[in-house]
Amino acid sequence: MDLTTASGISFFVTYESFRISDSFSHNKLVSTGEYIGAADTNFEWCPTNKVLNKCKCEGSCADPTCTESCSSLPTCVCPDGFLMDGEDCIPREDCGCFIEEAKNYQGVVLAEGEVYVNPSCTKRCSCSSGLLRCDDTYRCDPNANCEEREGILQCYCNTGYTGDGVMCAQATSPDCGTLRGEISNRKQSIQPAGWKNVPFQVTCDVTDGGGWLVFQRRVDSSVDFYLYWDNYKDGFGDIDGNFWLGNDKIAALTSQTQYELRIDFVSKSGRTLLC
Repeated sequence: MDLTTASGISFFVTYESFRISDSFSHNKLVSTGEYIGAADTNFEWCPTNKVLNKCKCEGSCADPTCTESCSSLPTCVCPDGFLMDGEDCIPREDCGCFIEEAKNYQGVVLAEGEVYVNPSCTKRCSCSSGLLRCDDTYRCDPNANCEEREGILQCYCNTGYTGDGVMCAQATSPDCGTLRGEISNRKQSIQPAGWKNVPFQVTCDVTDGGGWLVFQRRVDSSVDFYLYWDNYKDGFGDIDGNFWLGNDKIAALTSQTQYELRIDFVSKSGRTLLC
């Protein structure tokens, strides 16, 4: 090779063995052999796509993040927009886990095991063994919202529900104590300690700070309360109306800890009393 510097100085270099690979291997420089010539120093040939630089910040397709380090001598590095894939420096869009649509179509490469959810939470992709796997059926549960928390965008279950955001179930607690400070009454699925059956629903009342669990309501004669022992054992009625929660459930509740009992009365004239 004959070269001329910017100042007009000419020199040549010769390499005894020059070979490039075929098109299947992207015509990469394979070897140059021994060097002879008129230059003052050897030329350093960087591998395909690499450039000489004193600072290096090389990410990879498996881990796109990097920390920059600099030295006094330049070395061959993978430049911005490229990532290492094994021994090769390739455009980041050629990585197996590149998502073109991410970051307003600036694109992003997922690290191994990393997950990406699009802004509308209608698509979820993950990187596994260098391959991108996407689920276009990803949707939030009716009791969940699509939002970002601590830098992670995905479906999150609403307060009072648990799950992965795609499927949310009403959270269970031992009683209504976890709802102290709430501003409105609500139904809650609970499972007292030692209760071997499935969780059951109760109404949690927020009166005077909340935390009250309603185990009986009787406001009219629409439900007969003159029933047998088994009825009182299992419970009857509807928690949205007149009901008795059930002796077994109340026993399981009150065996957990010490509770305060509150009884609210309303007279025919509408006067409210409590004890």
